[in-house]
Amino acid sequence: MLFLDVEPQALLVANDQMALGAMRALHQHGVAIPGQISVIGYDDTAESAWYQPPLTMVRQDLQQLGII
Repeated sequence: MLFLDVEPQALLVANDQMALGAMRALHQHGVAIPGQISVIGYDDTAESAWYQPPLTMVRQDLQQLGII
């Protein structure tokens, strides 16, 4: 992704821990979050509240999902 000709606007990852890893890699390559790219996690884990910069996340109600 870092070497694409067109820069993506956002990165949606499978879970918040992967989002943290992606944020670290982007930071190490000088990519500004959220200035150049947005990172979106998928879990809303408790520790994601401490990520810097703050993480945008998708939250699912797993109990409700199981009922449907």
